[in-house]
Amino acid sequence: MRKGRVCAYCGEGSQLTNEHVFPNCFQKTFEPITPTKTPTGEKAILSALEIHDVCARCNNGPLSRLDAYLCELNDLYFSTIAHAGDFGTFFLTR
Repeated sequence: MRKGRVCAYCGEGSQLTNEHVFPNCFQKTFEPITPTKTPTGEKAILSALEIHDVCARCNNGPLSRLDAYLCELNDLYFSTIAHAGDFGTFFLTR
């Protein structure tokens, strides 16, 4: 763990893990492009964007449930192309 770093979600100073900025299910719907700095300059690569800012407890607990919810929304509302004249309701209850 880097000194002074804490979980962005709970604020605890435990071991930080990698967290996808967007859930993995989005990668199936969209092709994620990540800007990356290289020794020769900045490049755009086909890759999932990850950050190292959350602890394992949050990453596998509340953030995992949030990812599942976003994937459900993605599957219901965003995984198909909307055309002019299409109508849909964006509402999901729990």
